Amino acid sequence: MVWDHTGGAPARLGGVELRGQDKHRAEIACDILRRIFPTGRDADAAKSDPSDA
Repeated sequence: MVWDHTGGAPARLGGVELRGQDKHRAEIACDILRRIFPTGRDADAAKSDPSDA
């Protein structure tokens, strides 16, 4: 999962909530979000919890 600390919820990319992602995909999504929002967004990639799927 990619967590948006600014919004206090799972991050969204392309209108899709970034839950249930494996760690590699979460890290890539986090990198993309940091490139799109270099300031004002504090996203972290975290190991996906099966209950998030």
